[in-house]
Amino acid sequence: MLHDLSAVLSIIGIVALFWIPVYFLISSSKKNRTICIGVALYYWLMILSTFIGNFPVPFMGYGISPILGYYIFLIWFIHET
Repeated sequence: MLHDLSAVLSIIGIVALFWIPVYFLISSSKKNRTICIGVALYYWLMILSTFIGNFPVPFMGYGISPILGYYIFLIWFIHET
């Protein structure tokens, strides 16, 4: 949808999607480093899958569950650190 509005907005949207899991990688401790890498890879693979085929948009096409999962993990991560 952003590409229909502007190419610049499309690029900004793609960059923003790739920056979502970076918080977990930057601020994770040694104790939970593995789970943080796993969650970041999961979200990046979900985003990349839309570029290789006609798959639903990751955060809206799959429903609300990825968004809820992201926030549940965020709450757990903040509580653990």
